[in-house]
Amino acid sequence: MSYSCRPARWIYIWVAVSCHHPEAFLIKFQHRRHYEDTLKKGFAKRYVIEVHFIKWRSLKNTMGTALLFRVKLCLGGVPMHVWAADVAERLIGRTCTLEQIETDLVHPVDSGDTRTINLWAWMANPSSISKRVWLGITSRAKDSQLESVTMAEKPPEHWQRGVKHPILFHLEEIHDYTSVAVDLAKQSAC
Repeated sequence: MSYSCRPARWIYIWVAVSCHHPEAFLIKFQHRRHYEDTLKKGFAKRYVIEVHFIKWRSLKNTMGTALLFRVKLCLGGVPMHVWAADVAERLIGRTCTLEQIETDLVHPVDSGDTRTINLWAWMANPSSISKRVWLGITSRAKDSQLESVTMAEKPPEHWQRGVKHPILFHLEEIHDYTSVAVDLAKQSAC
């Protein structure tokens, strides 16, 4: 939805307005100079309605976390036809941030070991790693990218259709960086 507002200079400014959480609205300007002028002015008033503008920040309502543990995980039980980076990332995504995948997901047979997907991840607390996650495949497609894959902590109900696989997490290595000193002036680890 696009709107036009007419400032005191009688210049038309085209904007797109959408509802946005957590603020009431998000306004996108067609031209950057219109955005900068509006932000400098701070508000617009028409009749009795006064609209105030602030610069939007995507991280305004977030909380920071320190991911000080680097872990090597082995995911066992993942069927080979759903071996993909996005599936591996979704499996560990509740507690970890993926760094790299060691297993060759494109040609897993060439590597000689197709039992596990081995990967490195960063996390805040290694104790929060799940021991088992259920992977459900709810539709069958020749192209594995079109399949509907779901993850759950608890086993799916018996009445749900699809194939359910228990994925076992094995924590192979933990690197603890909680005692590493950081030089704030140089932004590097000592």
